Amino acid sequence: MDKKILADLGLTEGEIKVIFALFKIGECSGGQIIKETGLQSSAIYFILDRLIKEGIITYITKNKMKYYSINKEGLKEFLKNKKESIDEITKELDKIKEKEEKSDARIFIGFRGMKSVSKRMIKTLQKGDEVLIIGSFEVFPVKKFEILFQQEELERKKKRIKMRILHSKKTKGYIKKGIKYGALTKSRYLEQETPAGIVIYKNFVDIYVFKPEEKVFQIEDKKVADSYRQYFEILWKQAKP
Repeated sequence: MDKKILADLGLTEGEIKVIFALFKIGECSGGQIIKETGLQSSAIYFILDRLIKEGIITYITKNKMKYYSINKEGLKEFLKNKKESIDEITKELDKIKEKEEKSDARIFIGFRGMKSVSKRMIKTLQKGDEVLIIGSFEVFPVKKFEILFQQEELERKKKRIKMRILHSKKTKGYIKKGIKYGALTKSRYLEQETPAGIVIYKNFVDIYVFKPEEKVFQIEDKKVADSYRQYFEILWKQAKP
């Protein structure tokens, strides 16, 4: 990967050093990044915060300590948004061997983080899989989320992925006028509102929080996902069409 290309796309020298350090080491603590890059600690955490907000990196917390890693989909999205030639970079990113996930939880910050989680979900799902959603009232009506979820719906249709959604009763009128769900999607409505959106698929549970800061808490654990599925089925029986 050419550092000059990244610099031309607007990344600072410090940000580039951090990105290359994470590609080299993999998931690691802030202290390890400081040691690898030679940057001062006061600068490192400012850089990490900006890269998280850009969706380029993500982190998990273990024993009250943050461990950082590259979000490849987020980096690709960042580069695409710059509308520059990135063929050489994306080819190299695709060649990087996916490391086994040792962690069972991640946090994605900002709308770009949400977009990368959405893309990762679609990429993970296969024909015949099912997505279960407990929708958030707070997301309606916000245009950027409507567009994001409509794009998800189109990609799901292509892969023939089924989906069931539990909405708040207050969103019923908006849902009928807004996102056009197809035959693969079934909706029911609950009396209560949910401030967070919960998405369950495969061994993943993605918890979307929209206020005061947009973020996604992602859990990858079969037992946790199965527990959320059981909870969803209880609510589904109680909900009304």
